[in-house]
Amino acid sequence: MAKRKRDVSEEDGSYNWGDKKLRIQRLRLDQTVQHGVVLLHRALKVARGFERQKLGRREKAARQESDRMLLNRRLNEVEALKALDLHKTAERYLIKQMAKTKRIAESPVFIHLKLAERISNEEKKSDAEANVSARLFNSNPMLLRQCPQSPNKSLLRLQHSSPTLMGGYWSGSESEPEQDYTPTIPERKNRMGQQARRKLWEKKYGSNARHIQKQAKEQAQGKNRDSGWDLRRGATTQEDTRGRYGRNKIRGSQRKEATGSNTAQVQALPPTPKPTPLTNDRPLHPSWQAAIKRKESKTQTSFQGKKVVFD
Repeated sequence: MAKRKRDVSEEDGSYNWGDKKLRIQRLRLDQTVQHGVVLLHRALKVARGFERQKLGRREKAARQESDRMLLNRRLNEVEALKALDLHKTAERYLIKQMAKTKRIAESPVFIHLKLAERISNEEKKSDAEANVSARLFNSNPMLLRQCPQSPNKSLLRLQHSSPTLMGGYWSGSESEPEQDYTPTIPERKNRMGQQARRKLWEKKYGSNARHIQKQAKEQAQGKNRDSGWDLRRGATTQEDTRGRYGRNKIRGSQRKEATGSNTAQVQALPPTPKPTPLTNDRPLHPSWQAAIKRKESKTQTSFQGKKVVFD
């Protein structure tokens, strides 16, 4: 079997790329970059759909405002969004983010893969393309993709459910007695009473408080808190009884005037006729007649025995 020849790029440089460790690092970095580009490409694809809808609404608004300059800008952004290569955009963005970290940018694996050269030779973007790219990378799909994933719930559950004695035995003799700690009683947060709420409203609103305005209105109408009440006799009038219509008040439409109809004499009703008794002169049914004859024939039987005479 012929021996595989090494690439020229591997022979260049002061690092021995034939080393197994360096080759593994280079392979892992290349796979990581490819995987990151795939994830960013998916997020950019979703973000491009949302951005196209937003540009459509902005274009419609520009047409309604009859702003020719703004309309041309929106149309250029739509064309730039359609012509945008998502794969190259994702790769360029990922390499830029990696190159910002000094430790990654100066690593021999990063330098050997020549990742920085891919973004240094790129052409200058137009204003429309730059605006579209910036909005894509600031969209929700891209932000959700860049956020770190939450830790596994099963691992958290395992950490909380692990027994405490796994770390060693602790007698607790060196701990301070529990009597030194007074239990803190949580403060109850009950609703303030009516008088407390009124005082708060008076401090906050002053004379514009509703209960003060209501009292002033009642005093102007000749009503106050003690109207209709006597200390000895108690309630004297029913004008201020509780309720919308008062305890003993009736609506005007429900009040009926006396007509005197109860004083008129009521005529007695005629007696109900008694039912006529049934007569027995009607002929019986033939079956009834046959049954009666059969019954009578059984009762009138002739004596058929032998007479015995005693001497």
